[in-house]
Amino acid sequence: MSALFAGGLEFRESAMLTWYGSSSIAERGFCAGCGSTLFWRIKGDANVAVSVHAFDRNAFSMIREHIFFDDKLHWYDFADDAPRRTGAEIIAEFKASTHD
Repeated sequence: MSALFAGGLEFRESAMLTWYGSSSIAERGFCAGCGSTLFWRIKGDANVAVSVHAFDRNAFSMIREHIFFDDKLHWYDFADDAPRRTGAEIIAEFKASTHD
């Protein structure tokens, strides 16, 4: 799970942060010291999705939506009423936004 930070992030200390081009459209950020996955972003986009495990427990008061809902593990379900969007919906939205 990730929390989206529109417009990106500013880091106080970034010496141990490393980016890896994980696909043709996205890259992942991780700690070069311990290898923990921390965030990801679409290449060239300022928005950054930060893994929720990087935050203190209960850091978020509201989940706005669940994306790639169709890829979740079959035994896992969400206990809220936030909208669910499929991977196809998210990819179509991304493709539409890159052609504007």
